[in-house]
Amino acid sequence: MEHILDTISLDSTHNTRIVTEKKTDLILHLLTHYDINNVASNFDMDYVKYISDLKGEKSSSLHEVLKEIDDENLVYLSFMPAFFNNIDSLFRGLGYLSVPNEVMLNSFTETEDQCLQLLKNVYGNNDLGGLVKFSEIAKFEFEQFYSSYWESRRKDYLREINKFRKLWESDENDIVLAFLRTQGLPAITVYLSEGMRKNGRGMRTNDSSVCTITKMPVNDNEVFVSYYIAVHELLHQVIDGVTQSILKIDCQQRSLNPDDEGYNIHEQIENSVILAQHLLMEKTVKNRTKEYYALVSEIAGIDINSESEFMTHFIVDDRMRMKLESMIFQNNHFSNKQIQ
Repeated sequence: MEHILDTISLDSTHNTRIVTEKKTDLILHLLTHYDINNVASNFDMDYVKYISDLKGEKSSSLHEVLKEIDDENLVYLSFMPAFFNNIDSLFRGLGYLSVPNEVMLNSFTETEDQCLQLLKNVYGNNDLGGLVKFSEIAKFEFEQFYSSYWESRRKDYLREINKFRKLWESDENDIVLAFLRTQGLPAITVYLSEGMRKNGRGMRTNDSSVCTITKMPVNDNEVFVSYYIAVHELLHQVIDGVTQSILKIDCQQRSLNPDDEGYNIHEQIENSVILAQHLLMEKTVKNRTKEYYALVSEIAGIDINSESEFMTHFIVDDRMRMKLESMIFQNNHFSNKQIQ
């Protein structure tokens, strides 16, 4: 049974659950202390220092012990908690992954089993030493610090996810979600996590459910940032397949390491989603134009204040641009209800 005290869940209109939970936050909290050269890295030295100061450490022992692990595949563990029912089953799952050729146990649900098989494929015959070490560190950190820390933050978390829900239930997001529904997106779960420091995550946990992980806003200014990231990750579930089909991209060659040749494939996929979101949001966030362009500028690493500057930086193949415009602007709900 779900550990109800380890989860804060608000049911929203638009068939959405907005959630913050201890098991998701624990894994992301650990990955925030783990530095790798990968765009999926969640490393944040400011957060590392904040946690170290809370513990009364002169330097972060968690960061130091994780530095001993050389395993970029650990970034895939950030998806794992969404598939598991509670912290106990999550720890069992980490234990299962850490043992070569381990036989699947009956204690896992079908959804948990699906996740474990995917992660087994990621690791293949690779050395599991880093995963074993990570599992040990996760249990120790949970018991010695993180469980009580998360509980101490409960009221703050509830306040912030209520702010997020207000924006999620706005007319402007109704239009965005209407587009996603026409593309066959099922029920949505939005995870807000203090430990999600960079970018976000998105995944399908089964045929009828899709989820996104985005950063927990810590003030009113960050609510829109968290919202943008959540929509961005949901759009990946719709746009990625279209991009691969139109541009004949082989995702097996995709790399998240900026130093690899396959990083160009990642950029094409990412730019398609950014453009799709731009086409949606330029009509639905007119009262947030300044916020929107400030965020896009941060993503681009340059100042972007206009449509032409956006298009100059985020380059998308003409075939893909035309396809996205067709998908979005031919959507009847979008056309009839766009905010003036």
